[in-house]
Amino acid sequence: MTDRLRAGGRTSRRFALDAVTFGQQTCSSPLALFWRGDAANVTAAQATFWPLVESAIAAAGEPFAARAAVDKLVAEQMLDAAGAVHHRDTSDYRLRVTETPDMTRLTRLASDGFFVERRIERLEDLAPLVQRDWQTIASLGVSGDDWRTMLAATRPHGIDRIVPFGQALAFGNVWDGVNLLTELTRIVSIEV
Repeated sequence: MTDRLRAGGRTSRRFALDAVTFGQQTCSSPLALFWRGDAANVTAAQATFWPLVESAIAAAGEPFAARAAVDKLVAEQMLDAAGAVHHRDTSDYRLRVTETPDMTRLTRLASDGFFVERRIERLEDLAPLVQRDWQTIASLGVSGDDWRTMLAATRPHGIDRIVPFGQALAFGNVWDGVNLLTELTRIVSIEV
């Protein structure tokens, strides 16, 4: 995975744009990153990825309000109070990353470049963590076949779509697991 992350920073730029566009407030904005693999490989990938994301966020030129820094500090403190966490060092409060086992507060905490992260050994380890409101998964390094196998075997009660990094905000006719064209189309039946 580290080679993919180094590939010109495209991966980190795609992830950053999915996250900071609209202040991370869309229903499909990335809020967490799950790293799959052994501790040594994950640590190496994190050391490469997050500095690239930090640079990509700065280069995106999105406005940064002091309120966003305060929100992230409060989120970090809430996670600190909940249990064992590790805060990743970043150069400023445009990006903050906290490693935590507590995924239940995720949607209430994420904002303007705040992420939680967690390492898992296998893709199947993600299933018990999935919340019902997890609409979109932006994926890197996991094949469609691997996702299909995991979803069929574990049947998590969340996840409506899985897309590559950079496509989380792409809108389609199927959204939140609903075919909008079918749902919003009126069919007139004439039976005379």
